[in-house]
Amino acid sequence: MQAICQAVKDTLTLVLMLHPTHIFLWLYPIAVADTLLTLAPYSSTHITYNTHALIGTYLETADTHTIDIWYYD
Repeated sequence: MQAICQAVKDTLTLVLMLHPTHIFLWLYPIAVADTLLTLAPYSSTHITYNTHALIGTYLETADTHTIDIWYYD
């Protein structure tokens, strides 16, 4: 789980440099979305917390910023 969260964090960090107004995240497994959005049960890990904070900062930067989070089996 931490490796996937690290990959999401690294990807978001690079994508946000392009200043997009909309981001699509395709995640596998579904538990990754739950982990990033609720921080449970991984809230004490810095990777997951930083990824969650990065998503929050992006969404708060402008009213036009949106993220679609999808998952696949």
